[in-house]
This record gives sequence, structure tokens and C-alpha cells, in this order.
Amino acid sequence: SLATQLDDLAARIERQWGLGVKLKVEGLDAGISKTLAREVYHIVHETLINAARHANASAVSVELAAEDDQVCITAADNGRGFPFRGYYDHAALIEQKLGPATLKERIASFGGSLAIDSSSAGARLEITLPLRQPRG
Repeated sequence: SLATQLDDLAARIERQWGLGVKLKVEGLDAGISKTLAREVYHIVHETLINAARHANASAVSVELAAEDDQVCITAADNGRGFPFRGYYDHAALIEQKLGPATLKERIASFGGSLAIDSSSAGARLEITLPLRQPRG
């Protein structure tokens, strides 16, 4: 299950990076496609690595939940934040070329959005992805 894979990922990141990871997963396994589950896994992985590598965080809290027709991922760390300060929604991040480019691209390719609240005390990422992918 996705929850088990994320638990394993959190444990591995804690061992490899010394990053304290608090993970909370609610209602994601029912009805989530394998493709979306794989994408969620990669997004969480990248978020954790970025917190450890770039933000120099010692702890990060990640919450995942299925709400309405979307997957909501919230990650908050105690690192140094991004070079910018304040709250930026997806449109502002793209327009001003702020935030993690690969993560923004990955989220946008799935029709999702990213918002970042950054301060010198850490960063909070709010990611939403549609549960049902449009057929193309």
C-alpha cells in the first residue's frame, strides 16, 4: 500500500539524512490509481530530500489526505526556508520563477498545484493533486 511505502521511505530518509520525519496518511489507499500513488511517493521523496539537503532541516512533518476529489500533501520543516519569504501560490511561484523547479513541474504535469510559505524558521509546502486524472 502507499501508506506502507511512505512509512518505509520516511524510515530510510531518517537513517540516511538524520532528518526526523513525522508522517500522517489518511484515506489514500482506497480509490487511488497506481500512477497517482507512484507520483505521490516521488513528490514526498523529493520534498523530504529537499528539506534535508537544501533547507538543512532537522525535522519535517508530512500529512497526506484524500479530500473531496484531490490528494492534499502538506509538508512543514524547521529548516532555513527558501531564499524568498512569505506565502506564494502556484501562479506566483511560476510567474516569479520561485521554488523547486522539478517539484513544480511534476505537480503541474498532474494538474496539481503547489503553494509555499517560507520564513527563516522553515517552509510549509501545500500540494494538491486531482484524484482522477483527466483522460487524454
